[in-house]
Amino acid sequence: AHEEDKQKNLFSLIEEVLASEEATSPLKDLSHAIRKGGNLGAHFDELIEPNKETARLVLELLEYLVAYFFSLPSKIEDMSKQISGSLETAQT
Repeated sequence: AHEEDKQKNLFSLIEEVLASEEATSPLKDLSHAIRKGGNLGAHFDELIEPNKETARLVLELLEYLVAYFFSLPSKIEDMSKQISGSLETAQT
C-alpha cells in the first residue's frame, strides 16, 4: 500500500486522511473531554470534586477548540491570500 501512496499527489492523500476516522477522532475526543470537565462543575457528585487543575485543563482544551474553529480558518485564509498575491505578482 505504501508504494501506491508514493504515486498519489498530496491532494489525494489529504482527502483520504480527511475521510478517515483518524482525522475526526482528536476533535471528537477533545469535545468529549471538555464536556466531561464541564459536567464535573454542573452536576453535583460526592465522589468527584472539581479542582483547579481540572478547571485549568478544561479551559486549555476549550482554547484549543476555539482556535480550531475560529483562529485556524482565518489564518488559513490569510495564507491563501498571501500565496495568491505572490503568484499574481510573479506572473506579471
